[in-house]
Amino acid sequence: MAGCDRGGSGSSDGPDKPKGNAGAWHIDYRSPEPDAELNGLTAVSADEAWAVGSIGKPDHRNRSLLLHRVGGRWSPVQPPAELRRDPQLQAAASGPHDVWIHHQDPAPLPPTEATADRRYRPLPDGADGPDGPSPLPVMRWDGERWRRIPVPFPITTLRVVSPRRAWAVDDHGALWGWDGRTWERTGLPLWVGALDASSPDDVWAVGTRLTTDSPNQVAALHYDGRRWRQTRLPEYRFARDRVLPGETSTLGYVRALAADDVWALGSHTWEPEDETATDPPFEHFFLHWDGRRWQRAPHPPVAAHSAAVQPLASDGAGGLVLGAWLRRTSAGRYLGIDAPPGVEGWTETKVKPSERQWLSLSGLALAPGTHTLFGAGALLSHEGSTDRDSRAVVVSYRPTAP
Repeated sequence: MAGCDRGGSGSSDGPDKPKGNAGAWHIDYRSPEPDAELNGLTAVSADEAWAVGSIGKPDHRNRSLLLHRVGGRWSPVQPPAELRRDPQLQAAASGPHDVWIHHQDPAPLPPTEATADRRYRPLPDGADGPDGPSPLPVMRWDGERWRRIPVPFPITTLRVVSPRRAWAVDDHGALWGWDGRTWERTGLPLWVGALDASSPDDVWAVGTRLTTDSPNQVAALHYDGRRWRQTRLPEYRFARDRVLPGETSTLGYVRALAADDVWALGSHTWEPEDETATDPPFEHFFLHWDGRRWQRAPHPPVAAHSAAVQPLASDGAGGLVLGAWLRRTSAGRYLGIDAPPGVEGWTETKVKPSERQWLSLSGLALAPGTHTLFGAGALLSHEGSTDRDSRAVVVSYRPTAP
């Protein structure tokens, strides 16, 4: 398109395989039951972590799965009775005595010019939230037992930063803060697509800035322990002279590793009026906060078999692990992480195609104070298998030298 300005933001297109080998995943836990998967995990110390998921086919009555890592071993434990039948659990924690598990609602679609109605406009501070209690309870582990935390809204994202402070996003993209006793909805001028924190005074809410001028643009607000401040971001436009139909930019993922090391993934989209249009309907971009400003970074290369480059976590050595297959070193070099033996990855497995498995990760967490990274998800049988199933899996990874 004439006048297209990508501004060096990077593209989702890249080499099929990054150069270099960063080692491989190791399987720490594989569920004996079929039709099981993990939705996420949280590591609370060098020796303790939790993972949550489900067992059972989606079209049958399935149940929740809760794993606890102690003494170097992952073991199933009994979930709280209130969440025992919930297959959509997620976990968050600030430490061993402050672990939360909750039902995770699907995130709403980013607003466009047509959909940015009153549902997405933030309420004034102190305004009442939705009527009635949360559809499902939120349970908190204090080191001895599970206790219920009242939450008056559905949760799509939760970050617990201390025993007396947590932040959550509801199903309308609004941000809520918890002070240890009550929840209060903030009045931030954005639709929140993602939330993360490295400490109680380093919290980020990112998404789309809602304005009367189209197109909506990316937004990132920072909380320093006292108040929220908006930060300056690049603007994304496909054409300099006009706005394309439904054009909008949003940040849908953020990972705060430190006060001067924050990464965000976003997309710039539009809705072609002509279904035969050959121009790309979207572009991806990758941004980094260095403690002073946001800068564009080259988008990660396409990972193995076009797998997603999120979730994202620190590799414990100044770099990143993105999804199941990529490591970005502290120097910015991308390396490939290989699959466990017998699982399809970068290298050719000797297992025949009908018996191969595929690793899918939904959560990553670095064990505090270590160089060990855990991934939670599922081992999926190959499409050519006559008996397809999935097994819940926890994998671990220790990065090799760049």
